[in-house]
Amino acid sequence: MPFDGFVLAAVRHELEDNIIGSRIDRVYQPTHDSIALNLRQAKDRMRLLLCAHPSFARIHLFKQPKENPVSPPSFCMVLRKHLEGGRIKKIIQPGLERIISLEIEAQNEIGQAVTKHLICEIMGKHSNIILVEVQSRKITDAIKKYSHVLSRHREVLPGRIYIPPPTQEKLDTLHMTEKDLFKSLLKRPLDDLLVKCLQSCLEGFSTTLANEIIYRTGLPAELALNECGEYELNKIWAALQEIIIPARQNSFQPTLVLNRQGKPIEFSAFDLTCFGNQLRKKGSMNDHVEQFYNHQEEDLRREKERSFLLKTVLKLSGNLSKKLEFQRKYLGQEEKIEQLRISGELIMANIHQISRGSVEVSLDNFYDIAGSKADIDLTPELGPVENAQAYFKKYAKAKRASKTAARIEEQTLKELNYLAGIETNLNMATSDQEISEIKDELNRQGYLKDTSGPRRVKTAQKTPQPLAFKLSEGFTALVGKTNRQNDYLITHMAKDNDIWLHVKDYPGAHVIIRTEKSLSETPAGVLLEAACLAAYFSKARQSKNVAIDYTLRKYVHKPPGAKPGFVTYTSQRTINVNPDEDAVFKLAENKK
Repeated sequence: MPFDGFVLAAVRHELEDNIIGSRIDRVYQPTHDSIALNLRQAKDRMRLLLCAHPSFARIHLFKQPKENPVSPPSFCMVLRKHLEGGRIKKIIQPGLERIISLEIEAQNEIGQAVTKHLICEIMGKHSNIILVEVQSRKITDAIKKYSHVLSRHREVLPGRIYIPPPTQEKLDTLHMTEKDLFKSLLKRPLDDLLVKCLQSCLEGFSTTLANEIIYRTGLPAELALNECGEYELNKIWAALQEIIIPARQNSFQPTLVLNRQGKPIEFSAFDLTCFGNQLRKKGSMNDHVEQFYNHQEEDLRREKERSFLLKTVLKLSGNLSKKLEFQRKYLGQEEKIEQLRISGELIMANIHQISRGSVEVSLDNFYDIAGSKADIDLTPELGPVENAQAYFKKYAKAKRASKTAARIEEQTLKELNYLAGIETNLNMATSDQEISEIKDELNRQGYLKDTSGPRRVKTAQKTPQPLAFKLSEGFTALVGKTNRQNDYLITHMAKDNDIWLHVKDYPGAHVIIRTEKSLSETPAGVLLEAACLAAYFSKARQSKNVAIDYTLRKYVHKPPGAKPGFVTYTSQRTINVNPDEDAVFKLAENKK
C-alpha cells in the first residue's frame, strides 16, 4: 500500500499548517466508509476527507466535490451532534504509525467545553474512523463497529474504552541506530529478500519506499539477506539517512509518478528515483494523494460497470451458442428428411401389398439403383394411405424446420459476431464515455433491461469522439473504439477518398486515414502505421502477423437495418502487421 507512515507524516505536516484552529462547519458522509469535514478558518474554506475503505483508506484535504446521500447515515448524524461548531486544536500521529487523531474542542448539550478525538486508522481491511471522548477514553461511535466475535484484541462499540490497534513491533525508524537496524535485520529469515526485510522491520515503510532504498544503494533489486555483508549493510544505512534525516525535520519531497498516459501509478513522501524516466510530479502531498485516489476510485467504478456489461454480454453469447447448437440438429440431415418422402412414395406405390394393422413392411426401393429393399415402419391403427400421408406430413414439417433452422442459424451467427464485437469494445474501453456509449447501445438493441422507469428524461447524447493520431509525413488517423464511434466515423467524418482500414476476420476498430491523395500515392509507411493501429485496437491485439484489409471509404457501405458498427466493403487490399504497443504510444505522443 503506498499510503505508508511517511506519507501520513507528510499529510499531517501540511494539515498542521492549514487546518489547526479551523472550525468544523458541516459533516458529511459521502460513502458508507468515508467522512468529509467542511472547515472554515477566517476567509478560507477547506474540505477534509477521512476514508476507511479496505483498499483506499486515507486522510487528506480535497478539492473535487463529492456527492452526498439525501439522508445522512447514523454515524454522520453522531458526528454532526458532537463535532459541528468545534475547532481542531491538534493533530497527533504516534511515531510513523498509520494512525492519526484530530483533537477537536467542542461543546456538549449543556454548553460545556469537551475535547474529542476523531481517529482515523489506516490499516487495510481493518481501517476505521472512531470518535472518542478524551477524558474518559470511551468510544462515542465508529464507522465500523465490531465485538470480540470479530476481534480478540478489542471491541469497537459505543461506550467501550478505546484500545489502539496492536503494535507491529517494528523499529522506531526516526530514532534507531545503525546497530539497531543490523540486529533487527539479522532476526529475519536469511533467505528473505532484503526489500521485504526492510519493509517488515522499519516503522512507516511501504514496499515502494523499501524498493527506493535498494535502488539508491545500487544493489540488485532481488538481493537476499544472506547475500549481504558489511559493505551492503553500510550502503543500506547510508541510503536510509537520505530519508530519515529530512523526515525528522518534516522536510518531505512529495512525489507523484505518472505513466505514459498521464495516469498516476504511485506516490510517496520522497522522490521515487527508482521509476527512472517516468514522469515524477512534485507538489503538495495532499494534492498528490487526492489525485491518485480519485483515479483509483474512477478506475474501480469504471471496472465495475465494465464487468457488469461483460458478464451480460458473455451470458447472452453463451445462450446464443446453446441455441445455435440446438438449431444445427436440423441441419445436415437432408438424407433423413428425404427418406421420409421416399417412404411415403413407396407406400403409395405398393398400397395393394399393405394391409391395415401391419407394423412394418419391406418394399422394393425403386429410388435405389441397386434395387435394395426398404424397411418402413407403419402405424398399425392406420391404413396404407393414412401411413403414406403421415410420412408426407413429417417430411413437410422437417423440411420447413430445416429451412427455418438455416435462416435462424445465419441470424444467430450474425448476433454472436455482433456480441463478440461488443466484448472487444468493452475490453478496449478506457473512458466513461466509451463505456456509456456501449451501455446505451446494448439498451437500444434490447439486450439490457431499462430500469429508468416510464418517465425517463431523454438527454442529448454527446458527439462521439474517435481517437486521433498523428502519422508520419503529416497524415492523420482517426480510430473508432466503439460501434457508435465507428458509425459516426464512417457516416459523418470520413470522405470518399479517405482510406478505411479494419482487421480481417476479427472484431475491431474502424481506422480512417485522412488524405487528399489517391490510394496509390499514400506512402507505404503511413499505411503500415495505420494498419498497426487497426491491429492494436482489435481482438487480434495479442496475435502476430495480423491481416488488415484497407480500401477507399467510398467502397465501404452500411446496409440498411444493420447492427451498429457493421459494414460491407469491396475493392480491398490486405497488409500484414504485428500489433506494437510502443508504436501506438509513440503515435499518441506525436499527437500531443
